[in-house]
Amino acid sequence: MKSLITAMIVGMIPLVLLAQDGEVQSFEVKISTDTILLGNFMEVRFVAQNLEGTFEPPKFTDFDVVGGPNQSTSMSIVNGHTSQTASFSYFIKPRNTGLLHIEPAYYLNGSESNHETQPHEVTSLPNPNGVVQESRIEEGNQQLNFDAFPFFKEAPAAPKRKLKVTKI
Repeated sequence: MKSLITAMIVGMIPLVLLAQDGEVQSFEVKISTDTILLGNFMEVRFVAQNLEGTFEPPKFTDFDVVGGPNQSTSMSIVNGHTSQTASFSYFIKPRNTGLLHIEPAYYLNGSESNHETQPHEVTSLPNPNGVVQESRIEEGNQQLNFDAFPFFKEAPAAPKRKLKVTKI
């Protein structure tokens, strides 16, 4: 009986390893805008999915880093399938006007293949009126909608009772 159980466990190991290798790996960059007014800042987020290794940020030569690196990680195990995500975000401000460049970032994992993001161009325009722009990356459906839950709604006011008045 023990040999049967051992054989089943040993037989399942390659299946588990194949299932883990099938996870999609990606490394991408998201930017909040491709055109920015001078004096404002923008968000740049590098997202690595199912990658092992170390993150190497770009040199923001045309920008001043006003915030970051901010790191966020998450891991999910659903029905034996594991996925993990790591994101690194920076808030950067252009140093001058014109066509500016965000160099690629790298995710280095030793002897295996390294991953690289695409470079991006950002147009920086003069801002004589001091306009302030929104700089966050918009993510759809990231906020919880509490209106869908009835227990988060305000309870209806209790009806007022009419007092029964009797004259003596």
